Amino acid sequence: MEADYYRPILVQSSDNALPVSPEYQAELKQSGAKAERCSHPVAPNARAGSGGAGLLWEFTLAATTVLTLIRVLKTTYMRVRTMNTPASILRVALTSFLLAVATAGSCFAADVSINGSRFLLDGHPWRAKGIDTETFITCAQHTTGKYTPLRQYWGSEKLDKMRSTFHIDTLRIYVSQTGLDPTSHVCGPEYKEEIVNATKLALSKGLVVILQLDWQTPTGEDKPLKDLLGMPDERTVRAWRNLAPAFAHDRRVMYELYVEPKEHWSEENLKRWAEGIQPVIDAVRASGAENILLFDGLDYGRITRGMPGRFHDKLPNRSGFVVDTQFTAAFKSVQDWDQAFGQVAEKYPTIMAGFTYNNWSGCLNGVNPEEVVMQHFNYLKSKNIGIIMWGDYPETLWHGYNPDDLTSYKNFTGCQDHTYTGLRGGPGELFSKYQP
Repeated sequence: MEADYYRPILVQSSDNALPVSPEYQAELKQSGAKAERCSHPVAPNARAGSGGAGLLWEFTLAATTVLTLIRVLKTTYMRVRTMNTPASILRVALTSFLLAVATAGSCFAADVSINGSRFLLDGHPWRAKGIDTETFITCAQHTTGKYTPLRQYWGSEKLDKMRSTFHIDTLRIYVSQTGLDPTSHVCGPEYKEEIVNATKLALSKGLVVILQLDWQTPTGEDKPLKDLLGMPDERTVRAWRNLAPAFAHDRRVMYELYVEPKEHWSEENLKRWAEGIQPVIDAVRASGAENILLFDGLDYGRITRGMPGRFHDKLPNRSGFVVDTQFTAAFKSVQDWDQAFGQVAEKYPTIMAGFTYNNWSGCLNGVNPEEVVMQHFNYLKSKNIGIIMWGDYPETLWHGYNPDDLTSYKNFTGCQDHTYTGLRGGPGELFSKYQP
């Protein structure tokens, strides 16, 4: 018989309940949070409403619906009590009322928030478990190479497979800076509409969504990576002015303002990054967006050290950090991770995103790949860092373009081949079993 898994009221149905580690259960118990099955009981043959079973089912559903409404309305009260304009209060109240009606009777993540160094989901301690999608890394007319087939496979069926196979609660969607910058004329308004629709689909599946703004070559840029700025600037501001209003009052959506700034870590580059990112923050908040803002570390996301205190967000407790922990010869040990981002994660909420380990990315010679990946996963868990794995195309978590045949390290051949062809091995099976 399959084991029952429990979590505080979150995002999945009983058919795809999220597995949770014993450590997390202990943490919930210590915090006083109640771990409940995220489902609504349906008694056999009770839907017709006949007899005592039908009455019991109707009562249970009604009670659960009322509790869902209370939870959403409580969140609404916490938000409007700090507002001082009738228009703001009316807008938020109406949005929350519609959300309550839409989610009544269903398990639904209504609010991602922050308390100290922890992310919370509906008020409960939460470590994200998710997957990247590069389906919308640019508009269709500029998509090339391995990204081209992704749109063909995108949709409800693929998301359902990702949820049931990996027990994820989060989807991180790559979007293009140049494609969303209205002055670039790279993509038209239909590109933003595509992103909005994809986000709505993921939300309808009960997933938290991270919208991540990318600047690299596959986004539609006409220059190689080495010739791109790789730091936030006025294009970043224009892109977020365009996108931020779309989910400004949906607290299930987080905005990752600028992925993987490429400059190496130094005081000078920290200053450059801060000067570039502050106008982006201001533009997003000026749009009315209440979303949590996420900030990537320098050196392609590896190093967040020194970033706290370099920027100002007018909304308290609405910002966190993202690290991309791809291994290198100089970035592979607990000491490396502690210095780069671990000490920051002890004080500020952090998510690891974009990680993989195979023979063409992050590969280390002379180590057991399964052991080194699990060591890293356990380190992240010890720091309460959520995990978003890269990516959704062949030979990352699965072979092919659908999450059917998972990668593993059973036939791993080592780091001899650093190309995208002739791949052997990946973390798919490991990640499917990982418990946050």
